[in-house]
Amino acid sequence: MPTVVTETGTLTDAAFWGTWDRQGGFNVGSSQRWMDYAAIYRTQPNVRTMVDFIARNIAQLGLHMFRRVGDTDRVRVTDHDLARMLARPNFRTTRHRFFHSSMTDMGIYWNSYALKIPGAGKTKMALLRVPPHTVTPEGGLLPRNYKVALSPTVPMDVKPEQILHFRLHNPENPLMGLAPLETLRRILDEDTAAVENRGNYWQHAGRKSVVITRPKDAGTWGEEKADRFNRSFTQAWKAPQGDLTPVLEDGMQLVDMSFSAEQSQYAEGRRLTREEVATAYHVPLSMAGIPGAPATFASVKEFRKMLYADVLAPWLDMLEEDLELQLFDDFANVDDCYVEFNLAGKLEGSFEEQVDLLVKAAGRPIISADEARAKLNYPAFGGDAGELAVPLNIDPTGQGVAGGQGAADQSVTAITTRTMARQRSAIEKRLAMGFGSVIDAWDGDRWDRELAADLASAGVTLPLLAARSINAKSRAQLESALGGRTNGHAH
Repeated sequence: MPTVVTETGTLTDAAFWGTWDRQGGFNVGSSQRWMDYAAIYRTQPNVRTMVDFIARNIAQLGLHMFRRVGDTDRVRVTDHDLARMLARPNFRTTRHRFFHSSMTDMGIYWNSYALKIPGAGKTKMALLRVPPHTVTPEGGLLPRNYKVALSPTVPMDVKPEQILHFRLHNPENPLMGLAPLETLRRILDEDTAAVENRGNYWQHAGRKSVVITRPKDAGTWGEEKADRFNRSFTQAWKAPQGDLTPVLEDGMQLVDMSFSAEQSQYAEGRRLTREEVATAYHVPLSMAGIPGAPATFASVKEFRKMLYADVLAPWLDMLEEDLELQLFDDFANVDDCYVEFNLAGKLEGSFEEQVDLLVKAAGRPIISADEARAKLNYPAFGGDAGELAVPLNIDPTGQGVAGGQGAADQSVTAITTRTMARQRSAIEKRLAMGFGSVIDAWDGDRWDRELAADLASAGVTLPLLAARSINAKSRAQLESALGGRTNGHAH
């Protein structure tokens, strides 16, 4: 039996109110429509794919609590009852499981419920998810009571402040969300009918629907002869293994009356259903696993950014605001606090991309040897391994490249001067050809590569890093000098 919460907040065992039906799930009172949604999720692979896709991606995001310190700074709060509860909603449920279940409920019902119950240990309060089909909000424009029917004999009355309720818009009922599956119902019914028709086809050993024709000159059948043929043909045609062959008489012919999978566009219909469901949940088609959807390596990276910036961001914003609205009043010392999903962590890119970007921005290495070893779980060396090593050919002040002494220094200076002059000449020609700006005409990868090769031949340490630093300065100077020139004319 499932564990539920009584009105006193204690955990007890209780039976679900209703009976289990293999086709419709649990039948709870008059909530058959709600159970239809559960049946759709259970039987429609496209719906389950989209709902689970959103739930899994949100559940894996960390949820942090912060306190604002001034207008531009914040500190992470970890030693607080609310932070501890969000990290472990109750003693048997992890944060990931709680938000995965909550978001699955939201994807199916557009509603999600959790009872506020007494916590254990250092936690003042705990949250316990309640199946949406067991909850009925009561009220007008705002809920004033929730009927929670977990017990067959004593349905609970729960006050709004004792329950956490996530919901989205419903034009007909402001107390609860309108499930997107209701909007998709007709399309999903059509898909179900197609699947059942296909299943019936294979259950009859792949036999097609046919009509038997009999020539006019075959004579009139007697009733006994017609019945005999009908019995023998039916027995052979409906044989479960398809290993019997019907025998036709008197010049009879089988006329195929069925449509092939290609003619009925079965595959196209299945794809259309998945596209419609993906569109309803605002999931890009390429991320929904739809075959043939346009996708390249570059576009997949952009789709990944779109997932967290456009697909999941509205969900996360809703969750954060509802958590603050419905939970903060139950805790002390929450002034200037807020909760936030760690969305930035999913948009930072790979470690290699982060390091490359930060080195370009800083113009020098950004981690020490010991910090690099820590990334590999190796012990620290200590001493100068904890210091940030700056190559001798990089000037931290940004005034230029500091090479060696004498001839080596003159060689680097000559290479730099020659490169910047060549870049200016190339930029001026491209602007005259119609390039709109220095940025448009700048060929950064090529010039980084060529300059790095020249610096390496001059004995410069970390030549690519030095080349990027020099080229960044060169581009800034060219933008300042030529920024107003287009097609060879000054504006």
